[in-house]
Amino acid sequence: MPVRPALLLALLASPALAQQVPADPPVVTPPDEAAQAAPQDVLALFDAMELPGIIAVMAREGEAYGAELGGQLYQGEALPDEWTATVAGIYDAGRMETEVLEDFAAALRGEDVAPMLAFFAAEPGATFARLELSAREAMLDDDVEQMAKEAAAVAIGEGSPRLDLIRRYAEANDLVETNVVAALNGNMAYYLGPAGDEDLEALIAFSETEAGQALNQAVFAAFDETFTGISRALGRASARAITTEQL
Repeated sequence: MPVRPALLLALLASPALAQQVPADPPVVTPPDEAAQAAPQDVLALFDAMELPGIIAVMAREGEAYGAELGGQLYQGEALPDEWTATVAGIYDAGRMETEVLEDFAAALRGEDVAPMLAFFAAEPGATFARLELSAREAMLDDDVEQMAKEAAAVAIGEGSPRLDLIRRYAEANDLVETNVVAALNGNMAYYLGPAGDEDLEALIAFSETEAGQALNQAVFAAFDETFTGISRALGRASARAITTEQL
């Protein structure tokens, strides 16, 4: 799931926007109700892909970004409790999981989930899901992320044949078309690195199937909907903060 903090960045809205949009968060289905509403095979796929854990890591990434943004808005002063609470609400992991699961299930409606679940419930799919989660957790440390980027740069400079597999994976999942492959080189190399070439070939082969393509589109659609909402909420919160500072 190639969704990184760059997708969370929100352009600051105009101060007028803060007066037009209410601050109350949207009403969402509680996680347990969302799980009950989702088809069992979709829920099993959601869990097999380690999406709940990945969403939890993204929530932590988002809170860190929110604190960074707050530092800019409040010019280095102590962040008000209201800002901290607002950011925590925007990046509430339970709400995010609910929204992603609902959109994921909607995107997969009418699709044959069986081959998707078969890949991620067995090897090597299960290992790739765990590697994705562990890599994201590790990259919460800026030093680790920088190390991954530097290692990728070295591999590119040396013309490592391993990068050909990573590029093929990126192409199979439309990462080139979504203009994120450059930013993901380090991240993908980090979490795909421990896998053998044979397993990477299996991942690429699955990604190129009709089921793999449908799953990729469903993942992008589900996360895009959630993070678009997050960007808007951050924009509104930023606008309110700017307005408050100007008063």
